[in-house]
Amino acid sequence: MKKIVIVFFLLLPVISSAEIYQFKNKQGITTLSDKPKGHSSRQPLSVTVKKVFDGDTFLSKSGIKFRLLGIDTPETPRRSKPGDYYGKEAKRELSRLILKKRVYLEYDKRVQDDYDRFLVFVRTSNGVSVNEHLLKNGFARLFVIPPNLSKINEFKSLETEARNSEQGLWQNPEEREVISSSEAWKYQGKIKFVRGQITQLNKKKKGTELVFDDGKFVAYIYKQNFSYFQPLEQYIGKVITIKGKIKRKVKHSTTVFFHPIQLY
Repeated sequence: MKKIVIVFFLLLPVISSAEIYQFKNKQGITTLSDKPKGHSSRQPLSVTVKKVFDGDTFLSKSGIKFRLLGIDTPETPRRSKPGDYYGKEAKRELSRLILKKRVYLEYDKRVQDDYDRFLVFVRTSNGVSVNEHLLKNGFARLFVIPPNLSKINEFKSLETEARNSEQGLWQNPEEREVISSSEAWKYQGKIKFVRGQITQLNKKKKGTELVFDDGKFVAYIYKQNFSYFQPLEQYIGKVITIKGKIKRKVKHSTTVFFHPIQLY
């Protein structure tokens, strides 16, 4: 990897106006190119930003979509939807940092999501870590999905710092509040801090439910993420606070419990 980085920076003066991509050729050798297409595993290393969709997604000049890793920003207004508190501000800040500019990209274990967006840590030409900047200044919340876990502890600290000092979106008391598990059903589609006691575990086909209090709220752990939580029985009887996006079902509301970093 060090050799790749060295070559990358040596080539910058030569291809300063081009977007840069990394891929493995037929011989398995990692190669750099200024061509975005022609190889299914081609990863952008440096692109020029054409459009910012919201506070955590953007489009490159060559038409490739990107999603910032480890963070989630409030939704911006779209069609009939009004958007979330601080959504416009988050989009405006990301635009200020990267729109019409060259940025440099880093990856974690999983390179693309289910929407074919590249999952990236972004750095500007003057060295600003965009993901960290948005977290530290309250434009974003921590958002973690395994296996992309390389910076979760650092990012959790930045979010906690912003929350405690009421930066950005954390100025709003509703963003900071901790609700009881029995109230979670009121917050469909919202990211909330939910507190309650784990009373039992329910094993399901694809994972396990951690049942809170009276059973009206559950945190769902998928089987592929069990290794982060072992043993699951450790949570029975404990009072915990979890942050997650609330989804309402017929008999209860739920959130996905991806990783223990969601506990506060």
